[in-house]
Amino acid sequence: VRILGNRGGYRGGEVINLYPRGAERNIDTFYKCVSNGICENPTVEPSVNATLTTILGREAAKRNTKLTWDEVIRENKKLEVDLSGLKA
Repeated sequence: VRILGNRGGYRGGEVINLYPRGAERNIDTFYKCVSNGICENPTVEPSVNATLTTILGREAAKRNTKLTWDEVIRENKKLEVDLSGLKA
């Protein structure tokens, strides 16, 4: 496959305050959602799935075996979290 663009190439446009404005929009959206009781958040489900997949992978690696979700859930094992290294 060969893709050809224009000869001069795309130089992009001017981007001003990309990150500060993005943070402001995120904070504004969060405030509006909390203030209006809006609980939908499209990032929650994929974030939870990613975290659970990481836990499953860690447990399988630690035990050096294959595991299924059913096996891990049946164990009902409590995971301890060490937050002592986190800084605000």
